[in-house]
Amino acid sequence: MPKKILIVDDEPEMLDLLKIHLGNNKYDIVSAMDGESCLKTAASEKPDIIILDLLLPGISGIEACRRLKENDDTKDIPIIMLTAAGNDMAPKGLEKGAVSFITKPFDISNLLSKINAALKNKKIRRHRTK
Repeated sequence: MPKKILIVDDEPEMLDLLKIHLGNNKYDIVSAMDGESCLKTAASEKPDIIILDLLLPGISGIEACRRLKENDDTKDIPIIMLTAAGNDMAPKGLEKGAVSFITKPFDISNLLSKINAALKNKKIRRHRTK
């Protein structure tokens, strides 16, 4: 069964680009364009991983990350933060529970490596808690 990825970005072009590349790599894709939709979609879709833009309208990516990690239903979903080049807010995302971050523009193979590593670590953590 393909892994499900929730992509959250307020730029339609970035969403489309990620949907194409990640879909071509056999992932099921769901998306949201703001922090509020991210929280709702994560709760209803139960993705295996979330790609979350740092700067979103309304609820910021950092605040969405914090809320996801405080919610029992979503706290174990790995989050990779997306940030624009030169943005020094990425470490705050890591402090709120993100497993990694990647700077835009990015190489898709780098993002795929981070996704695979996060999914592998999630699987290892799940086996340790059984």
